[in-house]
Amino acid sequence: MNNLKNNAWVLSLALLATVGCSKDNGTPDTGNNGSTDRYFISAQTDEASYTFVVDDLEKDTIVDTRSAIESTTTGNRFVYNGTTAVMSLNYQQGNPSPGVVYQLNNSGVLRTNGDFVLPVGFTTIGAFDKYLVASRSGRTLNVDGGTKTGVIYYYIDTENSNQIIEKSVVTENFIGNRTAELTGVVDAGNKEFLVGVMLSAPTGQTASVDSVYAAKLDENLNVKAIYRDSRLSYSTGTFRSARYSHIANDETGNTYVFSGSHAAATTKKAGALLISKGSDAFDANYYFDIETASQGYRFKRVWHVAEDYFLLEMYNEVGVAGGQQPASQYAIVQMSTKKFTWIRTGIPAASEIDGIGWPFTSDGKAYLGITASNAQPAVYVIDPKTATAKKGITVTGMSAIQGLARLSPQSNLQ
Repeated sequence: MNNLKNNAWVLSLALLATVGCSKDNGTPDTGNNGSTDRYFISAQTDEASYTFVVDDLEKDTIVDTRSAIESTTTGNRFVYNGTTAVMSLNYQQGNPSPGVVYQLNNSGVLRTNGDFVLPVGFTTIGAFDKYLVASRSGRTLNVDGGTKTGVIYYYIDTENSNQIIEKSVVTENFIGNRTAELTGVVDAGNKEFLVGVMLSAPTGQTASVDSVYAAKLDENLNVKAIYRDSRLSYSTGTFRSARYSHIANDETGNTYVFSGSHAAATTKKAGALLISKGSDAFDANYYFDIETASQGYRFKRVWHVAEDYFLLEMYNEVGVAGGQQPASQYAIVQMSTKKFTWIRTGIPAASEIDGIGWPFTSDGKAYLGITASNAQPAVYVIDPKTATAKKGITVTGMSAIQGLARLSPQSNLQ
């Protein structure tokens, strides 16, 4: 299980200056003297992406892209690890995936480390310790003169010039004779991380979808613990070959393992279980039946927002999940009280939403980039304790807001 390949390569370190990208060329961003954090925005048109920073996402005001970095690499997946850096990746359904890492320099100006390509693409993303991570399961690995099925991981080291370290691990016979697909990356402390586990059976056999599995791995992909429970189906969101993490930590380090009940054959409802901080087993006394609490709806994606409040991206129809089903309504769950609340105030109705970017959480709030019908894309700010939203900034001249993050100035970056 620990057949491991380790390679390292480095992103181009030629830092690109911030340039104007509007038709009138605009004015360069002169930063804020590196005094405070700033908010990253990635917006796009049909032809290009535009990344820039602002000082406040919550003001109901209009901004444009005159001080943005323009790129033909249009990111649609974003991962950050604290406020050091944000990685933008273009999901390519298993093909090589282009990406870029963004940071603020010591004056608070947005910089990029240049474009790179993940050779085998990725299906899932996450972060732990000092790393931004992308991975792809179902790869054929050369091991001891033969081939095995496994997972390729790309670690982006934010403390070492964003060096990319490639690792791989065999996942044949991961649990019994089942081959595993590993999804998501959630920090477990001690340079370890948690993943969701989807199992497939050998030809002629059927893998059960009426159990949930999670695994804890260390930095070198050694398996440290396996978690299993029969109260949920697998813990992974799906859209075609994309995989979304359904595992997230609360503010105190407890881990909640969600399942959107995506498997058509499962008898288990969408819900969540608890792994208490430091435990190597699920809490036998905790089970949250989210599907019943929502009156039959299941969810696609999950994010921690604050304390033990989580944001759920819900499917639009009762009893459906996975595939290409639309999911453009949102809810807040508080895990300790098992309270489910729809977000209906201050946000466009599901039927009015044409596009949604990659959500971002910070300062105890969630931020969504939404394009509503006949409107410019805007940021909506969600307060988890009231389960209400309000409209923040609007970005003009763009078709969508794809990604958001918060960045701190880096003293070692010019």
